[in-house]
Amino acid sequence: MPGAVMVRPVGKNSEYPPVGGVRGGPEMYNVKFDMGKEGLLEANVTNALIIGGTLDYTRFIGPVVARLGNQTFEGKAVSEEFRFRNRS
Repeated sequence: MPGAVMVRPVGKNSEYPPVGGVRGGPEMYNVKFDMGKEGLLEANVTNALIIGGTLDYTRFIGPVVARLGNQTFEGKAVSEEFRFRNRS
């Protein structure tokens, strides 16, 4: 379903869409999944440690906390951000 998943950066370096030529990435991502009749799953993925990257790409690890209704889930995540530059 179109629009069922939305990811937005939060905090420092949180431009959307991401801007190329910037080292590092946002402090966190807010992720929303429309689960239909099950409800909205909302997760906050914290970028605790950069484990690789360039000016146009960063890979992070860190904790994730998600909520679905009255349930809370916690774990670890690996996330990546690609930043594209305008080549025109």
